[in-house]
Amino acid sequence: MPSTSRRRLLALAASGGLGALGGYGYAVRDDPQRNPLRDADCDPAPLTSVPTEWPYPGYDANRTGAAPAESAPDESLTERWHAETEKGAIGQPVAANGLVFVCFAPDFGGDDAVQMLRAYDLQTGEERWRQRLAPDYFDRFPPVVALGDSLYTIREVDGTDVVAALAMSDGSIRWQRSPRLNALLESDARYAPELTVFDGHVYSLVEGVGPSGDRTFVQLLHPQTGDECRRMSLPTDDLSSPVFADGFAAFAEWGDAVVGVERTTREVAWRTTFDTGTVRLSAAEDRLYVSGFDGIFAALSPADGERLWTHETTHYLPGGTEGDKEYALPTLEVGVVIGELLVLRERVYSDYSDRMKALDAETGEVQWTYTPDHPAGEVRLSRPVAAGSRVYATELDYQSDRWRLVQLGFDDGDRLESVELAGIPTLRATPIVTDSTVVVPTNRGLQAFGGE
Repeated sequence: MPSTSRRRLLALAASGGLGALGGYGYAVRDDPQRNPLRDADCDPAPLTSVPTEWPYPGYDANRTGAAPAESAPDESLTERWHAETEKGAIGQPVAANGLVFVCFAPDFGGDDAVQMLRAYDLQTGEERWRQRLAPDYFDRFPPVVALGDSLYTIREVDGTDVVAALAMSDGSIRWQRSPRLNALLESDARYAPELTVFDGHVYSLVEGVGPSGDRTFVQLLHPQTGDECRRMSLPTDDLSSPVFADGFAAFAEWGDAVVGVERTTREVAWRTTFDTGTVRLSAAEDRLYVSGFDGIFAALSPADGERLWTHETTHYLPGGTEGDKEYALPTLEVGVVIGELLVLRERVYSDYSDRMKALDAETGEVQWTYTPDHPAGEVRLSRPVAAGSRVYATELDYQSDRWRLVQLGFDDGDRLESVELAGIPTLRATPIVTDSTVVVPTNRGLQAFGGE
């Protein structure tokens, strides 16, 4: 990870403008000649989706994890279909145009662990097509975004990662783009495993080493052609895709800070450091939410990066130690952002079980806590998602050897229902709620539930 000294405050470039992407552009002041801003005649219309679809890994570009009420099943959860696969690793599903898309790698890390993007019919679970993404699996899948009639992701071609657009209907490749920035870097350019789509542009992150240290170029690509519309540069190689709030865009510099950029003036407005490091960044209309290590969760003003409040976790294991083992404080990871309430997973690192907590968005005060049946029995939870007044998460109970989908009330956290799963849920991914169906990724494929 780059040292803090490399992460200098960003400055506005002297030239170049970025239109209404909610655009912004900046370059590193210490190296303006090697980091030109690009501002091509490139202003594509925003891509569309239906509210009851689940087009992003976190439902939307701000990772709110909150679908409308009409996305949820009307009645008790009943299995509709199970698209069973061989054992392996599975990624975060997304859904659009009546299809569910998910990355899968069989034989988890073995010689046959080829990354494939698969498409399934949302109503029947029938597999429609497969497209190869990479020849092997290295512990993390690329993001997939489903908007309009295309899928946007990262795949490997001849040993090089490329950003690609695929047709939703059959998985065919519409365009692919390699980094093409080696002239600006002293090392080979490479795409980071981060990608999002906002206001008509595909955001991709290109990492490398420049004359003054680690560097990331943020490329804004045309969604129909893959042409580079705009470019900006940051002195880091640990950058998240941005979220957007109240006229600002925010990037997390992993392990260091959150940077806010004013979208109309294109100025870097603020940089808020986190000594504990950053884990996950989400946004509402008027604030940002930052998950940090060592039990820190904070709300920031998008206008100036000021901490509005901070919530700190405590150990469930007395003292946080057991024998010669010392455990980190639980981490709060935001799953759902709706109005005045946040619903988070409290990830516990000792043998005590994970919890789910709801915080008041204005104050950070705890409104309710969901505790699994075995509080000290190492039950693990996925991040929660929501549709209307219902919250959904997967639960992996090591003590009882049970795997479940749980449904909670949004207002009080009471468990309304739970159903058994056919495979072990992946805790890196969440269920999705789309078109009256809850789809759950497990090591045995996808399982879908709806009303009878």
